[in-house]
Amino acid sequence: MDDLAGPAADLAAELRKLRDRAGRPGYRQMAARVNYSVATLSAAASGRRLPTLEVTLAYVAACDGDPVEWERRWRQAERLGTTPPGDQANGNAPVPYPGLVTFQAGDAELFFGRAAMVADLVRRLGQRRFLTVFGPSGAGKSSVVRAGLVPAVEGPALVLTPGAHPMAELAVHLARVAGVPAGGLLDELREDPARAGLLVRQSLSGVPPEIDLLIVVDQFEEVFAGGVDAGERADFVAALLATCREPGGRARVVLVVRADHYARFAEYPQLLAVLSDAQVLIGGMSPAELREAVTRPAERCGARVEGALVATIVAEVSGSPGALPLAAHALREAWRRRQGAIVTLAGYQAAGGVAGSVAHTAEQAYEALSGPERHAARQTLLRMVDVGPDGLVTRRRLGRAELDTIVGAPAVIDTFTAARLVSADRDTVEIAHEALIQAWPRLHGWVEESRAGLRLHRLLTEAAAAWESLGRDEGALYRGPRLSAAAEAADLRVIDLTGPERDFLEAGRALHDREQRVRRRRTRILVFGLVAVLALVSTAAVVAVVSARRAEAQRIRAVAGQLAAGARAERMTDPELALLLARRAYQVHPDPETESVLRQATADARSIRTMDAHRAEVSSLAVSGSTVADVDLDGVVKVWDLDSPAPPVTAPTSGGAVDLGPDGRLAIASSDPGLPVGRVVLWRPRDPGPPRLLRPFIPAGVSEVAYSPDGRWVAAISANSHVYLWNTTRDGPGRRFRSSGQDTDLAFGPGGRLAVASFDGTVRVWDVDGTDAPAVLRQPAGAHPVAVAVSRDGNRIAVAGTEQVTVWPADGRGEPEIHRGPEHSYLSVAFSPDGRRVAAGTSERTVRIWGDGDTSDGLAMRGHRGPVRQVAFSADGRRLLSGSDDTTVRVWDTSGAADPALIALPASAGGPAALSRDGAFTVAGTISVFPTRTPGDATELRNVPAGRLFSAVSADGRSVASANLDSEQIHWWRDVTGEPTVVECTRRPGEVTVNAVALSDNGRELAVDCGNDEILWSAGDGHAAVRIDGHGPIAVSRDLIAIAMANSVVLWEPATGGLVRTLKGQNGRADQVRFSAEGDRIAVAGDDGAIRIWPVAQDHDPVVLTGTVGRTVAMSFSPDGRLIAAIGTDNVVRLWHTDGSGEPVTFDHPAEARQLEFSADGRSIITLYGTTVRITPCEVCGPVGEVVALAGQRVTRDFTARESAKYLREPG
Repeated sequence: MDDLAGPAADLAAELRKLRDRAGRPGYRQMAARVNYSVATLSAAASGRRLPTLEVTLAYVAACDGDPVEWERRWRQAERLGTTPPGDQANGNAPVPYPGLVTFQAGDAELFFGRAAMVADLVRRLGQRRFLTVFGPSGAGKSSVVRAGLVPAVEGPALVLTPGAHPMAELAVHLARVAGVPAGGLLDELREDPARAGLLVRQSLSGVPPEIDLLIVVDQFEEVFAGGVDAGERADFVAALLATCREPGGRARVVLVVRADHYARFAEYPQLLAVLSDAQVLIGGMSPAELREAVTRPAERCGARVEGALVATIVAEVSGSPGALPLAAHALREAWRRRQGAIVTLAGYQAAGGVAGSVAHTAEQAYEALSGPERHAARQTLLRMVDVGPDGLVTRRRLGRAELDTIVGAPAVIDTFTAARLVSADRDTVEIAHEALIQAWPRLHGWVEESRAGLRLHRLLTEAAAAWESLGRDEGALYRGPRLSAAAEAADLRVIDLTGPERDFLEAGRALHDREQRVRRRRTRILVFGLVAVLALVSTAAVVAVVSARRAEAQRIRAVAGQLAAGARAERMTDPELALLLARRAYQVHPDPETESVLRQATADARSIRTMDAHRAEVSSLAVSGSTVADVDLDGVVKVWDLDSPAPPVTAPTSGGAVDLGPDGRLAIASSDPGLPVGRVVLWRPRDPGPPRLLRPFIPAGVSEVAYSPDGRWVAAISANSHVYLWNTTRDGPGRRFRSSGQDTDLAFGPGGRLAVASFDGTVRVWDVDGTDAPAVLRQPAGAHPVAVAVSRDGNRIAVAGTEQVTVWPADGRGEPEIHRGPEHSYLSVAFSPDGRRVAAGTSERTVRIWGDGDTSDGLAMRGHRGPVRQVAFSADGRRLLSGSDDTTVRVWDTSGAADPALIALPASAGGPAALSRDGAFTVAGTISVFPTRTPGDATELRNVPAGRLFSAVSADGRSVASANLDSEQIHWWRDVTGEPTVVECTRRPGEVTVNAVALSDNGRELAVDCGNDEILWSAGDGHAAVRIDGHGPIAVSRDLIAIAMANSVVLWEPATGGLVRTLKGQNGRADQVRFSAEGDRIAVAGDDGAIRIWPVAQDHDPVVLTGTVGRTVAMSFSPDGRLIAAIGTDNVVRLWHTDGSGEPVTFDHPAEARQLEFSADGRSIITLYGTTVRITPCEVCGPVGEVVALAGQRVTRDFTARESAKYLREPG
């Protein structure tokens, strides 16, 4: 270590000296004392990097050092190790994290984690000219559009924020594009806002027609601010819509809006009209996206982010969509504190982390100001905050003219701009992000203290500025209640006035006095006019009632829309809350949008019970029968009944780990806090006697305990490198095994087999009744074991660890099965009772479940707010329990969609398998047909040709057709028990084409795409096959063939050889074509990702379904034609209403699915991938009444006070 130098190395050297003075205790002994691993403590003294403060103090405590003194030393080392902004040793590289400010188009190369969202926005914008992007404050919506969408779209773009004068902003930006004076253009737009569309077309006259002008209006909620004139607001909306109105529009408009302003759109019917199918909600980032956003910018600058820091940020930010700017600021500060080329967890924590970094930076900037400048800071920052009429707090741009009226403001702006807390341009300054208002306690306190006056002051400032601009015209002065309220607030010093504002109020008071004298003279005249006015009011009242009803209907729709938007935003982080919001939205206004959101939320919600009796993190969990036992980090042991609502019982003894035996006895392991002694007791919850103490004691701490399935053995991991065992059938000494010294978990299997996982990458399997050496399973490199489980039959062992769950054959022979999701660490693992499924708790708040042989990401259960330390299945396998750092134990429903039937098909050497329309039959192999659920009941076909075959099977399984890759012959078994009929495509010299076959549901009509501009149709009645010119995907229904060719879909009636109809509206090439079961509708999936549905018997425009990312791989109508399901290259199943109403419901699915079908009753979705058929119950595919009832069953709680205040606008 002598070659190491620097503050980290110096601190490490001092730590080693401290350990020497303490008598050089072993690292295992130190680890047992402070509950940190050997590797962590030894790394702290290595000097390679600065350890975190918590690890340093743990090391000091293990050596009986002074924590106060060592915290001072650590902070000094951290300060000396901070990389200054201009450090030449780090290449003066640009800072890759923007902090609170928004990513701009020029930052695109540093913008990561939103590729899928950007691709979806580009696709949607290519399909329509108007798009609104909603998202909560801090979700990163502005960055997605500015640094993602704008660089990705070809052609010119202008990005503006409306401010107090949106029409002027629009005129300035359009003038730059058109090359005309802004003043004259503003006058034209005020006279007629629709001229904006003509101006855009004129400015693009020399640009190719496929290139449009992109207009992005960021912070669109500014148009709803109180200082914006209502008429100008309406003109601004009209001008924007005119630029993108069809036909002839040459602009594509994107509005970026805070989601809590959704209801304001109801005030503008023309906005609501275009909003219905043109809105995207941006929520939080997934763990995988967060990791990319954290690590990739640093890598672009030649650095890397420490793994522990990545995991910390993912855990802190995953459940908080609005925390992204706080995380970006914390990363910026951690970058300044990086050690060489490594951005460390220690630097991040020194900056204050997500929760404290912004406040830390803001306080530093504030403390740097003088006394008078601090007073100016309060005035200046409060003027950058606005409170809307609905109480929502937003940032406000402050003009330079207004800024100049505040004494000391320039110094404040310079200081806060240098800290990147305020952004400034030539004309305006503003708070870098609204997150600062909530994250900095001082500013938040100022806002709360001044909330009542802020709104009043903003309006007064705007009015005073307008008065000055009009030459102090009396007509612009305050009158009546506005004057009284402003004057009273000024007299009471609720608001601090500038000179112009004070003059404005004094002039208003003087005018008020003059008008009072005149008003008294007019009173008598007005009395006579009241009679006439009353007659007019009566008429107006009728009109008002009608208008009020319309306004109330619009308000209800807007409220329901806002609740639905909230449900979408909470979907990935808090499914319970998403379900509550979706149910309320549907109750408020049942329509296709709220119905779709309700179906999605119901499908996502799997938590059916939450036990929240603990006050600390849940660290251990066990289930036996209906009895559940769990323990928290405070040592409190709770026992409760899974099938009873009765509250849990507290065990009479504390512990650190628990497990349940088959007879209901509970093994509780604990460590004596005053002595290095561990003990295990047995206690039966309903037994009145005292717990039974197992002897001997363990001369070290205990971390884990396990009970054997037959109840004979209890085992525990100790901190002295041994595993201890007790025979529960007799008293006296037990056994002990020497371990690797870094054991993390243990689990019993049948027959006295004990698996012990160690951090050295091994799992040792002992026979507790024998004396042989253990069998050793070695984990793949880097997959350090954290938890272990043994299947009930003892044949498999599951190991959870870094980045994966590994399932081994128990004897160690053969290759393991690897399960992975997007999470970094898997902390717990359990087999279902039947061994078909394995569940794991993760560091990123999720629980994942995989089926046997499942190579996908598995099924994710979301709802915990902390890492999931323990998982266990119920005895019937229909429920899963999980214990988390959020102090709760959740019970999940793992039946239904969470437990799909997986059917392995026989090995297929002859070509890929294929399903019938309803998935009831499968054709596979060379060739056999069988009921899908019972592959053993196969019918072998006769005279099957050699070669690779591509087949289709009829709905009743009685007819099969196959195309041969090696010839132009099509073999058709009209009856699978008979001989095939051969139909042949035309062969071109020297060429063999790839042919595709399609059968009608009854198996009586065959269609073949010969791949050479020839389509064959045959009814197998002895007549020659009909040949039709054309090529492309085909479908056959009764006596019709649908051919999806480039840019068109044609319907033929082969029996007459006539063209029935050419369907209008298809764009580009088609990938899939399907008839509905009744043959009255046809769907075509195009290469643009959209699915178009036409009625067969009518010449109508198609219903266009969007949402697929990539291309459509397979699709199918439900038996009643009400729904259509499709799976794309993104491996997501989407479910739409075929009339286009609502939005798609999505389900994750394993990769590489080739075919998708509805079951005959429409209650299951059947997919084929590889040699596996997956039958997934679709619990939300039924009538909406059933979905409403199911949603009610899955609700486990009501809104909290905080949620009511946020979403329902009820006082919290």
